[in-house]
Amino acid sequence: MKKIIFFLFLFATNMIFAQSKVIENISGYELLNSGSLSDNNNEVDGYYFFYKVDDLEDRKSEYAIVILDKNLNETARKSYVGNKYSRLIQGVFDGNQITFLFFNEQRKFIKLIGYDRKGQEVEPLEYKLTRQDVIYTKNQYDRNNEIRLIPIDKKGILLKFFKNQGEQVQYIPTGNGEVWGMKNEKDTIEYVRNKVVDIKFGFFGIGNTKVGSRELKEYKILGIGKSFAAITEFNIDASIHIDAYNHNTNYRKQTKSSFFKIIKVDTGELIYSEEIPYKIKKKEQFKSYLNVIFTDEEIVALGEYYVGPKNLRKGISSGLFIEKFSYDGKKLSGKQISWENQLFQKFQQENKEKGKNYVFFHNVVKTDDGFVAIGEQYKKAVSAGGVTAKIITLGLAQASKIMIKDAYFFQFDNDFNLVDLTKIEKAKSLYGGLSDFSTPQESAHYLNTFGYFDYLQTQVDKKHNKFYTTFLDYDNSDKKDPKLTYKTVVFQDSKFKETSFSIPKNEKVKYTALPAKLGYVLIYEYDEEKEKSSLRLEKIDVE
Repeated sequence: MKKIIFFLFLFATNMIFAQSKVIENISGYELLNSGSLSDNNNEVDGYYFFYKVDDLEDRKSEYAIVILDKNLNETARKSYVGNKYSRLIQGVFDGNQITFLFFNEQRKFIKLIGYDRKGQEVEPLEYKLTRQDVIYTKNQYDRNNEIRLIPIDKKGILLKFFKNQGEQVQYIPTGNGEVWGMKNEKDTIEYVRNKVVDIKFGFFGIGNTKVGSRELKEYKILGIGKSFAAITEFNIDASIHIDAYNHNTNYRKQTKSSFFKIIKVDTGELIYSEEIPYKIKKKEQFKSYLNVIFTDEEIVALGEYYVGPKNLRKGISSGLFIEKFSYDGKKLSGKQISWENQLFQKFQQENKEKGKNYVFFHNVVKTDDGFVAIGEQYKKAVSAGGVTAKIITLGLAQASKIMIKDAYFFQFDNDFNLVDLTKIEKAKSLYGGLSDFSTPQESAHYLNTFGYFDYLQTQVDKKHNKFYTTFLDYDNSDKKDPKLTYKTVVFQDSKFKETSFSIPKNEKVKYTALPAKLGYVLIYEYDEEKEKSSLRLEKIDVE
């Protein structure tokens, strides 16, 4: 059995603002997950790294967690031994503890293990699954609908998983609070896999047979913050079919209604609910909530609105809507901004990419004059032409892809009237892997969940009344000397300023950037050839 031996040391560099740490002798260790820790003011004050060390006897595997403070000093190092066939899905920090989510297909369970900030292991949680649950979970994974952990700051975590052939959401407190959940009732349709069914033949050959129907609930988590969660709950009619070729079970789904909900997570109390009907008349509107952001003062929901059933079926929205809610569940205001708005026309005109462009909003910051919404442009694409940054392929390659391009800052007044927008250019990234039938918005949510947008962090410097947002950028203009660039946009006195730093890009080195303490970005590098890991804090020039 390999033993974990880390030789850690700090050294000063010629750059007076850099702090570095080298982690040596980790040959064969695989970094599975990493993240930042934050203090009570939501400022980064530490980091964690989770490694797979080795496969052991008796179908076991050894893992290690290393915890550092904000100055890269090691504060804890622990070992964990788990089942060899468990697959790490995700790791998160909720302000109280670090939690890792494992899925074991062979043993049919999902398991959560956790550590407090001092590295002490907390009592693990295990959820047993049936064979049907495992098959449904794998089926959803193939559609990029993964089991998920969502951290709730200083409260606990939301666990989204699949049970009774539907989605379930459960809140697990890591501090004070009550366990609650949203779930599908037990499936009353007999599971018929591997049983003889009446096979139908269609014009194109073997078809499939409908064996029943049921109602399902699915959940889209729109935003988390300030001990609240915003969720869209979909009520779905699902007809169950058996594939005549391999007897696999599949659903044909039709959404009949949905509810936009805001929930107080530590109690499960519903503070706001609004039904979104799917059957609308010619001039009626349909709202599709995309993002919900929790500011210090209020809850801000953003989405697109559609006029008439024809436009809804074709996915042709009429514009953007913004709604504000208080933390006691009152709807304060609503604003619609048509795509015909002069500034939105400017957004489309400034983009050189053909086709409709969308914006995924990462954050909304309150300013003296109103609000600034921070987003990235994306669009549906069918080729990799002109991509100079990265090409991401997950799952099976699809004809349609999602291209991520420039960053945009939308400035609103206090009544959410759009007053200006600022474009920050960066290189293109291309994502492929979702179903060709997925909407661009659905693909964007998946990309954001697993960190494929270039947005890294927004830091608010209240002392100097400014904020700065950092994006990962790419500079491959010189193929002999490619670089990774970290571009920061500083906002102060209603003005934007760009600053950046670059590091040489080595194809044999894996790079990861993490949010860091105020005014810094943490860069993690693993040199595969030298089998060496290093960390360094890079100061952002924000003056």
